[in-house]
Amino acid sequence: MRVKTYPIQGRTSEELRDTIIQASRALGNGAHGAASATFKFVPLLDYRESENGCVLSDVRVRLEAAITLPEWVSSRGADEATVGAWRRFERYVRAHEARHEAIAADFRRTMERELEAIGVMESCPALGREAVAVVADVERMHHEAQISFDREERVRSSLLGR
Repeated sequence: MRVKTYPIQGRTSEELRDTIIQASRALGNGAHGAASATFKFVPLLDYRESENGCVLSDVRVRLEAAITLPEWVSSRGADEATVGAWRRFERYVRAHEARHEAIAADFRRTMERELEAIGVMESCPALGREAVAVVADVERMHHEAQISFDREERVRSSLLGR
């Protein structure tokens, strides 16, 4: 997993929030996306032909993850309440993005299981088409799960008064 940061500045919670909003928009995360996570599944498949047809002889899926987080470049001049609020926010954001990564890791394993379950097909081209369809289905389910998690988090955090 790659972790990148973008700098934010401010001495008050309001200044930090405004800086995050501006930076998030510039990064394409929207007004509420303080951090972001992107994932790519890379199937690594070996095919084997037999007299019965074609089968996947080795199935591995690599997960490439990139996380982007805000980094407060200097707390100089900030009061203790702001520093404490930042630390709580930073812990929350890191935990939130770690949950996104865990969801992706679960779907990586699901993709491997689904690909292994294909079994023998009449030809390697047919097997390849089926593998592409499986990958697309799992990627769609993964995307939906990530969106659902964010939706649930927005509801939960609104109930907590964030």
